Amino acid sequence: MPGFLLHLYGPMQSWADTGFGQLREAGEFPGRAAVIGLVAAALGIPRADDRLLDLHQALRVHAATVRPGRVLRDFHTVETREGKPRTLTSRDYHHDAHFVVLVEGEAAAVAGAEQALRRPVYVTFLGRRSCPPSLPLLPEPAGDDPFAALREAAQATGRAFPRGDRTWRRGRAAGVLTVWLDGYVERGDLPPALADARSVTHGTRRGRLIGPRRAYAAAPFTRLRLPLEAAEPDDLHQTYFDAVR
Repeated sequence: MPGFLLHLYGPMQSWADTGFGQLREAGEFPGRAAVIGLVAAALGIPRADDRLLDLHQALRVHAATVRPGRVLRDFHTVETREGKPRTLTSRDYHHDAHFVVLVEGEAAAVAGAEQALRRPVYVTFLGRRSCPPSLPLLPEPAGDDPFAALREAAQATGRAFPRGDRTWRRGRAAGVLTVWLDGYVERGDLPPALADARSVTHGTRRGRLIGPRRAYAAAPFTRLRLPLEAAEPDDLHQTYFDAVR
């Protein structure tokens, strides 16, 4: 299927499974509903619009964790209706995190999303309105092998911008690359670019249906742990990183 890549990077971002209540988590990765919400904002589609459900059916979203960052908690006092006491809510955010997502699906939907992201109608943000992106949300072509492009983009970004929570050493890379696939995928059905996964696990998250207000359903996902390829010995970013350690 045709697709494109997006880099989701910012000082704060949150991809919580729940959007209301006293505890609002950060979510491990940007899921389908969250990324399609970005696309819908760019297209100018308001909430509770039937076109959101059509978009949800036409597109699939896969993600790779370049840098998980740190999850920190903030406290908010929420005003409700007059006469009711204030509500104290706890909201988690990923700080200094970076994800690369692959959006694939029907050709017409993918082309429309790409065009809209270059000229968005509404302001886009990383999960919550208080989380603006640090990088422009410009789609990058995924080529003929979208999953290979997703893996290479995540690894190349990690090499270029190393951090202490993901140590890159000359000649080798410590750790693994985590990739999140939309839906349940068995090992025998993995794309060739991801077939060397060290582990394949499955789970569900409470994904929000972006049509009806506050309607949720179990959203299945597949988590892959992939070996990181060794960094090149003459990599300038790696040389600088080694020098300042």
